Amino acid sequence: MQTARAALIAVILTASSARASGLNVTPIQLRLSPQTTKAMLTLRNDGPETVRYQVSATSWNQTSRGELQLAPTGEVLFFPALFTLKAGEERNVRVGVGTPFGLVEKTYRVFVEELPPTERPAQPSSEVRVLTRVGVPVFLAPARAVERRSIEGLGARGGRASFRVSNQGTVHFREDAVKLRGVDASGAVLFEREQRGWYVLAGGALDYDFELPKSCPGLAALLASVTADNGDRFEQRAPAEPSACAP
Repeated sequence: MQTARAALIAVILTASSARASGLNVTPIQLRLSPQTTKAMLTLRNDGPETVRYQVSATSWNQTSRGELQLAPTGEVLFFPALFTLKAGEERNVRVGVGTPFGLVEKTYRVFVEELPPTERPAQPSSEVRVLTRVGVPVFLAPARAVERRSIEGLGARGGRASFRVSNQGTVHFREDAVKLRGVDASGAVLFEREQRGWYVLAGGALDYDFELPKSCPGLAALLASVTADNGDRFEQRAPAEPSACAP
């Protein structure tokens, strides 16, 4: 889970604006609703060269390991699809809805992709140029927002602990922190593990796996907790034996 999630960070925006290879994108996500069916992305080329860009849209689902499942879609509209930005130049991309709103939040991504230069450099270079591709989450609001989150299946054996973070609601949430603690009979913390949080889409789930200490005498229980991006915290507790830490 941790490896799969880390591999996606290059195309996921996690700050108030995104900056990659000279491209600055604001905002980092779009929320559309029946009251707000259009939005604007502002793109600025902070690099030293003129760059061509291409815009596309995909539906967005993901596996329980956090791996993106993307497919081209016409349900999100945008204009322009192709444009050029000179160094320091800025322009807006309009984004709108091309599908009805539903009972459950719909999720998409709008990608802004740097295209190769049309002209070859005058002087050959051994430098490898990496083309930027940035993905902006787009959320289409459901008819009624319901938040229902839980941790399921917490257990340990063979030196590892695992559990599932489940979202039974109609809207996504993002995990700020995912933690696992081992405690003794008095509640004192014997060890703590933490992994990077991720989006949990409506009706979806993410699986987590943690390595335990080689030895944990006095272990009486495991406590898994998640803190969501809105500050809500939920947890699950499960009894555990010291032998669970042995590989």
